[in-house]
Amino acid sequence: MRAGSAHRKYDFNYKGNRMLDTWWQKNNPDKRFTQSLRCYSPMDLMLLLEGTGLKLADIKPGGALNYDTLEYKDSVPLGESMSYMVKLVRY
Repeated sequence: MRAGSAHRKYDFNYKGNRMLDTWWQKNNPDKRFTQSLRCYSPMDLMLLLEGTGLKLADIKPGGALNYDTLEYKDSVPLGESMSYMVKLVRY
């Protein structure tokens, strides 16, 4: 994926359950910057909420990028989405 003179690559580390987001300049491909984002499945999130007084009330899937066509869809099923938003309530 390109954004001006910058290039970007997404990857996923399944052992650490982390999304890796790497950026570099086209003219300097050896100098890369990577951010590592911890990913939580809805079930993981529910387990993390145990004992907090909060529960998951609603979940809304986000979108997904088709890496072959570079087309982004705003709304896809939860199992295909790159992100999701939740509503938490006190109980």
